[in-house]
Amino acid sequence: MVCDGCAEKVRMALTGVHGVKPSAWRKRVAVRYIPAEVGVSQLEAALADAGFEAEEA
Repeated sequence: MVCDGCAEKVRMALTGVHGVKPSAWRKRVAVRYIPAEVGVSQLEAALADAGFEAEEA
């Protein structure tokens, strides 16, 4: 993620979670979610579909 357009693309890819806070400057995204509703693998797949790589911090 290198620009605000990328940050918005990430935000749109992760619809349905409780909080998405992308930072193009830090090249990271903070995600708040309820594990009973969505799993990490689903989040990673959504990011991959949008063209981004995911890493758990």
